[in-house]
Parts: sequence; structure tokens; C-alpha cells
Amino acid sequence: MREPVEVRRQRILAAVESRGSARVSDLAAELQVSVVTVRRDVEELAREGRLRRGHGVVRSALAAQDLPAAPAPDGDAVAVVVPERHTYLYESLHGARSVLEAAGKRIALH
Repeated sequence: MREPVEVRRQRILAAVESRGSARVSDLAAELQVSVVTVRRDVEELAREGRLRRGHGVVRSALAAQDLPAAPAPDGDAVAVVVPERHTYLYESLHGARSVLEAAGKRIALH
């Protein structure tokens, strides 16, 4: 017998929140449902603001600004070297910028 949709979605949320992120295919295997089913659940949870979607990956909705600011090194700026411009890195850089700005620091991308 299949479990109710809300139970499955709660299991998805719990898995993602405990890990920070999870692959859709891994969640499907763990829940013993199709990848399409997990994608639909993730889409709805993302629409509700409970998760963030990526390409084949689901991330916790806990935003970087909700985390306590980490102490930044002494000085006015922190340099971040990024090997290439990539959409996956945008989210990490956005989080780093939020934390550094909260600490009164400037981020310099290279």
C-alpha cells in the first residue's frame, strides 16, 4: 500500500534537512517511488517555499541569512576565487556574500 502524499513529502523534507541537500534519484530510491513522483513532490514543496530545487538536486530552504554570521577574517574584504562562472556556484556565492555583508565585510570575486 502506498503511503499518503503528505507523509512522503515529510520524509523528503526530513532527508533534505538532515543532509542539507539530496539528489532526486537517491530520494526516489530511498522512498521506493519513481523519480517523477519525487520531482512532483519537490516541485510542490519548492512552490510552498519549504525546499529549493536545483538541477537533479534538492536543497534545504534554510537560507544563509538565517544562519548566525561566521566571524570573517580581519581586513575589509575577503577574496573568493571561482574557477568558472557556473549557475551551481551562484547559490553558494550568494550565501557567502550574505554572511560576509552581515559581518561588515566586502567580498571580492576573482
